[in-house]
Amino acid sequence: MLDAIEQGDHCKVAGLLENVKDTGVAKNTNLSLCLTIACSLGQTECVQLLLAAHARVDAPSVNGYAPLHDACIGGHSTCVQLLLAAHATVDQAAYDGVTPLHATCDNGHSNCTQLLLAARATVNQ
Repeated sequence: MLDAIEQGDHCKVAGLLENVKDTGVAKNTNLSLCLTIACSLGQTECVQLLLAAHARVDAPSVNGYAPLHDACIGGHSTCVQLLLAAHATVDQAAYDGVTPLHATCDNGHSNCTQLLLAARATVNQ
């Protein structure tokens, strides 16, 4: 599925998600990793599919970054909107203390910064 996400092939992702649903294969862990990758690449359609398949929206990667961090680092504002609509934790800190707001400000993505502030991200964290 990761190859399909990297290529932005949302039709293939949809088909693979059907297989996961039918077989129940370790879906939460795999889907969470897929969501992280899709957010880091800005693959909006894949993010929508993964969220609809109940990927864990706040699952941290090995560095503690949640999908919202990755979307903010890349400046993928549509992914940020989708994650916030799916109730992503706006102030979730990674293992190094970085929040999504830190990540987007450090990378100069004002569109994502505005979305996080509108979602009541804590400025002084």
